[in-house]
Amino acid sequence: MNFRESMEFLLNQIESNESMIADSKVKKSCNMVRGFLNHIPIGSFNTSEQIAKSQKNLRDFCNDEEKMADFNVLSKDEFLNSYSYISETEYNLTRMKHRL
Repeated sequence: MNFRESMEFLLNQIESNESMIADSKVKKSCNMVRGFLNHIPIGSFNTSEQIAKSQKNLRDFCNDEEKMADFNVLSKDEFLNSYSYISETEYNLTRMKHRL
């Protein structure tokens, strides 16, 4: 089940519950979320399996002395521009691990 399917399931459950949908805030919230989902192309949200697969190859670079030397001197933007093959996610993983 992807994000869109999960949201539609929850909306259907809420909207089929007469006591919940009677609450004006709940009804407005459901309408807002439906409006959001109607503007998002079907299939634009990945399943948890797809996300896990895409993140499997992400690694920090804490053991790379050259990169870490630059990492400690350059700003995030400067670093990512210098190492264009490193993703922002990999940079953030390194930042989190480096702080520990």
